[in-house]
Amino acid sequence: MPTSVISDVSEPVPKARICRTIGGLLRRHGVRRAEVCVRITDDDAVRELNGAYRRIDRVTDVLSFGYAGGITPETAAEAVQALQGTLGDIVIAYPTSHRQAVARGVGTDDELVHLAAHGCLHLLGYDDDTPEALTVMEALAYEAMGARGAAMQRTATYSQGGNPVQ
Repeated sequence: MPTSVISDVSEPVPKARICRTIGGLLRRHGVRRAEVCVRITDDDAVRELNGAYRRIDRVTDVLSFGYAGGITPETAAEAVQALQGTLGDIVIAYPTSHRQAVARGVGTDDELVHLAAHGCLHLLGYDDDTPEALTVMEALAYEAMGARGAAMQRTATYSQGGNPVQ
């Protein structure tokens, strides 16, 4: 079961890189077959989802909707197998990711891949509710991106919640 990337925006998006990066994260966590859907859309759609599901009336860069409750990084492979391979959905706000990329001096494609990796890690049971947990998540996301992730990591300064500090 593949990762699928759906884009509602007119700008080109790095679908193949997103799929490779998510695939690498899943394999690292012992998940051999999983379905993950990544939707890249506009700020209004993400704001609406954030309000409906998190009761936060503002746009955010990435949202994750996992199908398994109580999943942890250690139980991810078992949980996905129990769900017959369906892990969850990731929704990314393209305009927000573009603004973040510009502010950080990185490419929008790199920021999109990074946000997809971050969202996948949430699906695998990681959280960014403390500075330490965020540091772990970011290191895993950058590692999954390879050389481009290493370059991004050198420019990153993140606040709790995943949004870059300006």
